[in-house]
Amino acid sequence: MPKIGGRCFCGAVAYEISGKPEMAFYCHCGRCRRWTGSAIAALMVIQSDQLIVTKGKDQIHTYREGGYVNRSFCRVCGSSLFGFQWPDGPTTVVPMGTVEGEPGLQPRMHINVHFKASWHEITDELQQVPGFPGG
Repeated sequence: MPKIGGRCFCGAVAYEISGKPEMAFYCHCGRCRRWTGSAIAALMVIQSDQLIVTKGKDQIHTYREGGYVNRSFCRVCGSSLFGFQWPDGPTTVVPMGTVEGEPGLQPRMHINVHFKASWHEITDELQQVPGFPGG
């Protein structure tokens, strides 16, 4: 499988993902809305050891959200980059908007729809999970 590449808005940080992402989904929680600045976050899940920062690792700042999840972003342009357990844990989420080219999968569900923005309407037929799957 070809590697998946991506970068931040300004190009100061670039990355590659080896292997196939595990899944992709749309998250509607307030944390993801604030992290991405949008109604929903389109995210894909990978194993952290699949992620290789190929440029600008020193330009990544990681905000550790009080024991909940990590949120990483580019120090130069502020683009959201990696989240969940990156860089310390086994699982990472990557905002699909940072991927260049074809990621090899599509989001298959909406999660945390109980927390969705009141001004956003879900208009597709994907599965809607009220909270976090399995949580």
